[in-house]
Amino acid sequence: MAATEDRTADTARIVRDYFAEIEQGATDAALRHYAPSATGTIQGMVSGDRHVIAEYFAMLHGAFPDFAMTVEDVVAQDDRAAVRWRLRATFAGPGQFNGFEPTGAPLDITGVDIVRVADGRIAELEAWVDGMTVARQLGLLPPAGSKQETRMAKALNLKTRMAQRVNGGGAEQIAEGVWVVRGGVPRNMNVYLVRDGDGVLLFDGGIKAMVNSVGAAAASLGGLTRIVLGHAHEDHRGVAPYLGVPVYCHADDKADAEGDGGRHYFDFSLLDRPARWTMPKMLDHWEPRSGADRPVPRVRPAGAGQRRLLHARPADRPPRPRARAARGVQLRHRAGPGVDPQARGARARRRVGRPRRAADRRRARAARAGGGDDLVGKRGRRRAGGGPEPKLEAPTTDYTSPGGDVLTLRGALSPKTRAEYARAADPSQARAAASQEDVWARALEFLFERLVARWVVNGVPTEGSKQLLARFRVATPDERRWVRDVLREHCAEWFPDVKVP
Repeated sequence: MAATEDRTADTARIVRDYFAEIEQGATDAALRHYAPSATGTIQGMVSGDRHVIAEYFAMLHGAFPDFAMTVEDVVAQDDRAAVRWRLRATFAGPGQFNGFEPTGAPLDITGVDIVRVADGRIAELEAWVDGMTVARQLGLLPPAGSKQETRMAKALNLKTRMAQRVNGGGAEQIAEGVWVVRGGVPRNMNVYLVRDGDGVLLFDGGIKAMVNSVGAAAASLGGLTRIVLGHAHEDHRGVAPYLGVPVYCHADDKADAEGDGGRHYFDFSLLDRPARWTMPKMLDHWEPRSGADRPVPRVRPAGAGQRRLLHARPADRPPRPRARAARGVQLRHRAGPGVDPQARGARARRRVGRPRRAADRRRARAARAGGGDDLVGKRGRRRAGGGPEPKLEAPTTDYTSPGGDVLTLRGALSPKTRAEYARAADPSQARAAASQEDVWARALEFLFERLVARWVVNGVPTEGSKQLLARFRVATPDERRWVRDVLREHCAEWFPDVKVP
């Protein structure tokens, strides 16, 4: 007990001696009281050894010539101490403060230092200061509650909304336990979140600009547990170094994940103009080339209890039968025509867009030689002589009136059409119409036009949307009443969310 009390007293004395010199205006106090290996940190401003701290205090005295610090309280226990202090000064210069020119503003702030002492000297010091209060008092930020602050907040909120629109705003659920965040410029990057226990794992990391969007989406789903990379190019690993969770990848991709993302084997000269010039700049935009930002992936050994290696099958599962290359199908392509502008032009040169795997390269050579395996999609099948595929028809249902008239209704209604109908049937639209009945009449005509495929009245068939709508407008009250009842019955069975007026 006595030893602990003696150590506590020594710690308090050493700390008070250091701050006493600072109160007296010494800028080099750190050189005398810090241990040679000591580190000092003023959070958000500076961090380094005793020489860095001494230079920082010299800068402060140059920017604040009346620099006056007063120690208000010291609490010590064992080898640690907490110091609460108050600083009063004027930003009069002539020196700068963190790159800002003197404003002449007064400064009056409080802060706390946590100090660790070892062998009679300061071994570690961390200081916390309210940076926003400092910025407001020096005129670097507008005063709290002012009109300038309100305008600045609106501008920052606008920037945030624009960034969310570009880099992904939120997670969209696409399957049970699977969400996607879409973002990135100039094309959409898909980052998938998959339920993993109480949190989610991340499959592929998009680009660096998506860090905030992906992190927020993962937090809303229970937190991120790990990241799995499909491969290690810049548009797949961008967020991996910044989310603080383990990163897993295939063993063959480990060098790329820790290195240049595969750029050493990229041959941009094979791209069309201007892609051969813009693609390198695009990669730099997706991920600035800094070695410190590379993710450090983990690769599980083959005998591990839980497999982490992508592209590999567990040993206790039988091999999957080899897929046969059917005509008109391009297997295992890394980027389809929807996202790869190089592949979009492949049909003009009778080749597939440069695939990644050896089997696909063999198929590409066969296609260029006239094998025809590059004929993908409707146009390719037409060129191959297969002709257009039969058009899908929506199912229909016939309804017969007591008088023998037959009304044929379609069993399909697109989401866009449903949204348009909801707006047409909105009661608020009554303001633009003569009455609520007019709104309902227009909504009924809209639904009639979209659903009715054929109407036979007194043995006379009518087809075509314009002809059907014209016939409905001259229908008798009994015919209109029967049509409305049929539409209600049909929608109740096929579209329960659509309410007929």
